[in-house]
Amino acid sequence: ACPAIEVSSMPVNELETESNSLSGKVVISLLDFAGATTSADCSVFTWNESDFDAFRTLQRTAKGIIWLTRGAHMTPLNPKGTPIIALARTLMSEDPLKTIVTLDLDQDSRLADPAVAQAVLRVLRQTFHVKHGSEPRETEYTEKDGRLYIPRLAPVRALNRLVEDEHSHGGFLQ
Repeated sequence: ACPAIEVSSMPVNELETESNSLSGKVVISLLDFAGATTSADCSVFTWNESDFDAFRTLQRTAKGIIWLTRGAHMTPLNPKGTPIIALARTLMSEDPLKTIVTLDLDQDSRLADPAVAQAVLRVLRQTFHVKHGSEPRETEYTEKDGRLYIPRLAPVRALNRLVEDEHSHGGFLQ
């Protein structure tokens, strides 16, 4: 059974002074959506030093982070949303005890859509409430039409064979 979910909000400028209230909690960031209601661009792409300091406080204090983006991964129409994905990968490689999950919503998905809320809850449960064995945990998700996807690279065996054959015969691909 999942523990009860408590929902509250906190402006970014209060992270430094109110960081203790985040201890042991999972934070869902909607910063990449702030530009939809204001003229400010809040994506990592435009952060300054104080924004990075606030993020560092959040990352150090919270149990984990689920960062929502839109149109940044599966169908990349929003390049300003992609830096958080790389930042999350980097930070987790440096500190594997921290969990930063990215959930990229489809460009047409809306936060008010019940399917989006269900997708966020599924990611929350899967990441923070399911016991993981020796298998790797998923930290990157995308959503399209209410369905969750896990972006992965897959080998193209025919291309691999072609490269291996050329290499073993001393030839080069041209």
